[in-house]
Amino acid sequence: MTTTRSQTSDRNPARNTPGAMREGQPLAGRQERATGSTMSGEQGNDENSQPRDGEAGEGPSGPNLAHLTPMEPTVQTELEELRKWMQDARDREELERLQEAQRKYDASDLTAIQPALPATVVASARPTAPRTVLPRPEPPHVYKKKNRADYNMWTEEEKVTFGLQYVSEMLKTVWDTYVTTERRRDALWVLTWAVLKGKMLSSLGTLTERRQDAFDQIKKCKQHQGQTPTELLNYLRPLWEEVGESSEARMVNEFVSALSENIRNDLAILPQAQRETLPEMEEHVNVIYRRCQKPREAQDTQSKPQQQLSRESKELGTLHELMFRSPAKLLTVSLALGGLEQVEALVDPGAQLNLLDAKLAKQKDLVVDSVPKLLAETVNGSEIPIYGTTSDMVTITDSRGNSRTHEVPFVVAYLRRYKVYLGLPWIIARNPKMNFLTQRLLFQGEKDKNRRPFEKIALEDAEQFAATLAGGEAD
Repeated sequence: MTTTRSQTSDRNPARNTPGAMREGQPLAGRQERATGSTMSGEQGNDENSQPRDGEAGEGPSGPNLAHLTPMEPTVQTELEELRKWMQDARDREELERLQEAQRKYDASDLTAIQPALPATVVASARPTAPRTVLPRPEPPHVYKKKNRADYNMWTEEEKVTFGLQYVSEMLKTVWDTYVTTERRRDALWVLTWAVLKGKMLSSLGTLTERRQDAFDQIKKCKQHQGQTPTELLNYLRPLWEEVGESSEARMVNEFVSALSENIRNDLAILPQAQRETLPEMEEHVNVIYRRCQKPREAQDTQSKPQQQLSRESKELGTLHELMFRSPAKLLTVSLALGGLEQVEALVDPGAQLNLLDAKLAKQKDLVVDSVPKLLAETVNGSEIPIYGTTSDMVTITDSRGNSRTHEVPFVVAYLRRYKVYLGLPWIIARNPKMNFLTQRLLFQGEKDKNRRPFEKIALEDAEQFAATLAGGEAD
C-alpha cells in the first residue's frame, strides 16, 4: 500500500495535546467541570476541617475511609479519551516509521527491513579485582658491546643507570636531588647521558679546576707493577681530553715519562722516526714490555680428581719419608705385552684386579669391552676411572731370566706410575715364589728344571767320588 505525504502533512499540533477539543465533546460540559472545580476549591479553602469528596479524612486511629466515593462518570470518560489519544499518537508514530522504512527500501537500502540489534549491555562501573595476571615484562636490554645495533638499543635511561654505578655515594645524592628538582619544574623532563655527564662534571668543580686537577694527575702518573702499557695509555686518554690536549708530540712525551725505567731505556735505542706517533709508540712499548716480563710458569691442566690425587700422593709421600727413612722396596717383573717391547710391571698382592694402562692398551690396539661408568678406589682413598676390560697373551720374565707366556685378563684404567699391575688374581693363578726383601720372583719348578738330582753316596775319597760322578753321567 502506497500512501502520499499529503495525508499526514496537515496535522494540527493542537490535536496532539490532551486538553484539545475533540469531535463529539460539548464545550459546555468542559466549562461546567471547570467551574465546578473552581467552586470546590474555594469551598475547600473556607472549610479546611471538612474533607473533600473522594478524599479520606483523618481520624484518631488513622485514615477515615468512609468519605471515599466512587469515580465520577465524567472522569471515567476523560480517562478513556486520553487513552484513545495515546493510542492514536502511537499509531501515527508507527505509521511514520513504517513509511520511512518503505522509502529506504525503495531506495535499495536492505537494512531498513532488518530487525534491530539488541541494546548493548553497559558493564557495571563498580571496580572489580582482575581475573587474569598480566605477563611479566621483558628484562631491560643489556649493552654487550657487540655491534652498532646493540648500541642503538641501549636507551638513554639505561646509559644513566649504567653510569651511576661508577660514581661515589656523594655524587649519587647530588644527582638524586637534581633529578627531583628538575621534575618538579618540568614534568616532561627526561634523563639523558649528556645531562648526567654535565652534572657530574659540574659537581667536580669548574672547568679551570678540573683542568688543573687533570694536569696534576698527568704529572704524577707512573706505570704500576703489573700494569700494561695499553692500560696506562687508556688511563691517560681521558686526562688529555679533559685538558684539551691536541699535540701528539706532547702526548707521546707524557706517555714515555709515565713508563717504567727499564722500558724507557730500551726505547732510547729506537730511532726518532719510530717514536713520532702514539700508535707506533704503543706497539713498540708493548713489545718491550712482553720481552721484559718473566716467563710464566706452566699452568696445571690436570682435572680436579687428578689434582686431588697428586696432592694426596705428595702427602702420603711426606708421611712415608717420616716413617721409613730407607726407600720402599717394590717387587717388579719384566712383561712383554703381545710380543712387543717389554715394560715394567708391579706385582701387588693387595690389588684385587689386574690393571692395564688405557694409553698402553690403545697403543697396542687391544680390543677393550666398555663397561658402565665405574671407579676403582686406591688405598689412599682416591678414585681411578675404569674404561673397560680386555685380555691378551703376555710374556713375564722372573728374576732368574726364565719366561712364561700365558693369557692374563686385565681391567683397563687410567694408571700413572706403572703401566701394568699384576694383582691377586694373577698371583693365585700362577702361584710364584716371591720375596719382597730381596725383590725376587721365581716361577714354581724353575729351580730344578733340566737338572738330575744327586743320589746319596758315601764320599770315601776323591777317586771314588769322581768314579761315582762319571758313572752317573755315563748313565
